[in-house]
Amino acid sequence: MSFYQKNINTICLQYPAFKKDILNKYNKSTDMIISNSRSGLPTAVTGKKFIHSNHEPVKEAEKLVLSAISAKSAACIIEGFGLGYYVEAVLKLKPGIPVVIVEPSAERFLKSLESRNLSNIFTSPSVSLLVANKSDSIRMLLPGLPKGNIELIKNRALYELDYEYYKEIDRIVHHFVSRKEVNTATLKKFGKLWVRNLINNLNELPLANDVGNLTGLFGNFPVLLLAAGPSLDNVLPLMEELQKRFIIVAVDTSAAVLIERGFLPDFTVVVDPQYWNTRHLDRINLSKTILVSESSTNPGIFRKNHKKMFFCGSLFPLGIFIEKYGGSKKRLGAGGSVATTAWDFCRLISSGHLFCGGLDLGFPENKTHFHGSFFEERFHTLTSRITPSEDYTYKAVSSGDPFKKENNTGTYTLTDSRLSIYIQWFEEQIEINKIKNIWNISPLGIKIKGMNFQDIDILLNYPEIRGKIDNISKKIKTNSPDTIKRTKKSLIQGTNILKNELERLSTLSDKGISLILEYNSKKQENISIQMLLEGLNKIDNQIMESNSKEITSFLLQPIIDEVTGKDGAETFDEGITDSKKLYSRIKESTDFHLSLVLSYLQNYDN
Repeated sequence: MSFYQKNINTICLQYPAFKKDILNKYNKSTDMIISNSRSGLPTAVTGKKFIHSNHEPVKEAEKLVLSAISAKSAACIIEGFGLGYYVEAVLKLKPGIPVVIVEPSAERFLKSLESRNLSNIFTSPSVSLLVANKSDSIRMLLPGLPKGNIELIKNRALYELDYEYYKEIDRIVHHFVSRKEVNTATLKKFGKLWVRNLINNLNELPLANDVGNLTGLFGNFPVLLLAAGPSLDNVLPLMEELQKRFIIVAVDTSAAVLIERGFLPDFTVVVDPQYWNTRHLDRINLSKTILVSESSTNPGIFRKNHKKMFFCGSLFPLGIFIEKYGGSKKRLGAGGSVATTAWDFCRLISSGHLFCGGLDLGFPENKTHFHGSFFEERFHTLTSRITPSEDYTYKAVSSGDPFKKENNTGTYTLTDSRLSIYIQWFEEQIEINKIKNIWNISPLGIKIKGMNFQDIDILLNYPEIRGKIDNISKKIKTNSPDTIKRTKKSLIQGTNILKNELERLSTLSDKGISLILEYNSKKQENISIQMLLEGLNKIDNQIMESNSKEITSFLLQPIIDEVTGKDGAETFDEGITDSKKLYSRIKESTDFHLSLVLSYLQNYDN
């Protein structure tokens, strides 16, 4: 049996769809020529370039892999299959690490199967195969890779042949990695704040209706989303006419200026946990706008006189646990900015045209916010003779690694690495969900792929529908007194369950710490090592059985990454020290949760 047939049989056995998707659709490449290298192993030429060494292809591949993969590498993506040498090098030098093969040319891949027996690659459980797929197919695999560094190993000759394709792969992977890094940093910064806010907001859960109940409420009515970028200044003079023609959805920052000028947004989206973001709505009457929020939003928002209130589903473990008892809620997209949540909400309530104003995602004309925004006014209050307001604006613009990016006019606007995360989030959502009928009306805003520019004057041609919008809004129901009463009862039951689980987890952490301290005091007794390991294994199993383990791991993730991200303990005692550190952090996190829960239950009883 030829190498080709043997490899085909193996692939079809491991990947049943291969025959239909690849074998029956494509022919072997006629441009790739396989020959023997000086070592006697096969190599190949395509595009007049060797895709592997013409001397020692195995040694070349292993050298590259050794330089690319470190002890902290959790997965790797091979860009260009070639004859499989890079994949084999990873399987040999880093056994067990997930390997994703990305090869856009089915023709070259089929030709490579003639070269030698590649069964060890295609039967490996570590290998995933993406052949002749669109570049965005990589998105589906990335979340399933283990935590840690993702290495990109490039076959340079093949990379250059499909440069734009691989460049897009790189962009998607780098975006995924950077978003994880931002999420980790955000968790470290705001984790405890989210938990504290949620416990303080438990009384709001029974009052808040599920945002999912608003799905499709307005049919195909057009929607205008107003974010807080500098270009909002261009929208405000036309608001009297725009409000007659569109459902108005505002974020917290833009809602303030709209209400001050007498234009009431139909919905105001507020999902920020920080105190300073509540200050946008100082002295603002929310009694005639419907509030869309989330259970970990800063509690100060809920002390304002809002009209009706809807919550979207929580995105972190404690909130998800509590919502089992306080009423489940539909999740909205969360790209790290209130504008991303508001944008997803707009798509929820209507399938009609969606226009975005103030969504600049950059600093047009070096401005950070619209004129008169809270943060702009705050800059003025902080000024002095030697620190004018321009100093604060400069710091805001320059502190996030600024760079210029194409805007909606074809020129360039300054943006930064923080805002680029949101840009990528919008582009990803538009591409994955095949979203149509969305436009940006900010001419100097950053160009978002899939969200074309539309001149604001076009919006004035839409028919007036304010009466229809108001009639539908009036019929939106709040939770009945009976529903609120039942939910409160269920919420207290769930909070008590959480309390019991946290107390159990705290006790288990104490036991783990005590066992390690006892071992440290009896190191000379060899039998203590076996007793220690048996005791710790028992505790670990009990922790893993806890219903609250995912909640505390939410705050523990940074320390888990720190402990597991090391190259590995060099001695047994060093490993035990890491275990003690982990138990101590579990204890610290659990007790933090527990103190808040006990305080809530005590106040409820009183």
